Amino acid sequence: SVVFHSFAQQSATKSARHCFCCRIVVISPPIMSSSKFQKENTADDVAAGSDLKGKVAIVTGASNGIGKEEARVLASKGAHVIVAARSLERCQAAVDDIRRTTGNQLVEPALLALDSLKSVRAFADWFLARNLPLHILINNAGIMAVPRALTEDGFESQFGTNHLGHFLLTTLLLDKLVASAPARVVSVSSSGHAAHGINWDDINWTTGYDKFLAYGQSKTANILFARELNARLASKGVTAYPCHPGAIAETGLGNHIPKEEFMAMGLLNPDGTLNTSLMFFKTIPQGASTPIYCAVHPDAERHAGEYFDNNDLGQLGNPDAGSVEAGKRLWELSENLVAASAKA
Repeated sequence: SVVFHSFAQQSATKSARHCFCCRIVVISPPIMSSSKFQKENTADDVAAGSDLKGKVAIVTGASNGIGKEEARVLASKGAHVIVAARSLERCQAAVDDIRRTTGNQLVEPALLALDSLKSVRAFADWFLARNLPLHILINNAGIMAVPRALTEDGFESQFGTNHLGHFLLTTLLLDKLVASAPARVVSVSSSGHAAHGINWDDINWTTGYDKFLAYGQSKTANILFARELNARLASKGVTAYPCHPGAIAETGLGNHIPKEEFMAMGLLNPDGTLNTSLMFFKTIPQGASTPIYCAVHPDAERHAGEYFDNNDLGQLGNPDAGSVEAGKRLWELSENLVAASAKA
């Protein structure tokens, strides 16, 4: 079971909102460390010694934040990197910076809006037409705690963007990944998955919408998808890794959360500055380290399909996230949802 230690007694719904700043204590046997890396290590640290020349990687949400840092580190090791994001202008700026700082010219921008399955299909068609291999896919992009909205395909925006967009992207590229094996798929989730499992009876939260609970559902979905993907394809040389990058203050992920809410959670001081007494915050290079560890480090492969946190094995925060049956059910549901959208 999971116990949430938040800063005050609250209702069940409000407690979930505090899952991002509370301590999560899991009452189960401790996981034995499998890695020499720690929370403080950076993406450059975990990629040291990697030679990615001849490898092709796609990173979603790579125009800024940890996605850009993941793309930079992969490029610094010689990979051909596709920097995918919803703004081609921001993509190009990121590409220019990565080329300049790494000296690797095999970095290119690509338009990908994950809240549009039409855009996802167009991106996949564009990439497959290039006849390139694909060795690393980091499903990094995401939105968090937004007011209720629907994607252009009619899905609750966090589930549609964080999960369904990446589900469709990955499944459209599966044959390419298998043909390029060994290949890895990294699913960037969050400890926020502990807030909620899959809302099977109302996947789009048509009633009782709570932005943090819906975010938790989408992050649980990221974990279930990676685990089921690994179960299906590891025997063919394609392994998958769900992971939590950490709490990174410098990204724009929390743009939709008012300062007052951050203050109520204890993340900001009364003057609006970051509460640096909280020791779990990471820098962008540190936040990119666990996804990069999963993407390139040889030791990660021994635990493919398991949940990673702080460059090591992590602990799941709700029962749904570890359920094999839930993973199969979500895969089937997701297939049906994206198929229906194609016919609409």
